[in-house]
Amino acid sequence: MLYEFQLLGGSERIERSYPMSAAPEIGARIRVGRRTFVRVFSAPELDAGIDQRVNGYPYVARNLPQHLPGADHAPGGNCIITSRNHEREFAARHGLKRD
Repeated sequence: MLYEFQLLGGSERIERSYPMSAAPEIGARIRVGRRTFVRVFSAPELDAGIDQRVNGYPYVARNLPQHLPGADHAPGGNCIITSRNHEREFAARHGLKRD
């Protein structure tokens, strides 16, 4: 697993790989060449290219008729449902039931 270290008294950061059982504790110092680095907390960064949605919204409703009013549409004409409330309102407006 990768752990992050910061140059003592500086801002340069490096990563080093350790087994989880042998990882230095936060605040521990290591030597890399002639320089000393301190282990710092490193929060995982989320990549904007990764889908982080938890509840599955928005989604393209491929099982509904195309070009129904009340929603944005994907290039093929399928409705884009943006939230659970939008899904419920949309279903009520068009007399639809969720499976």
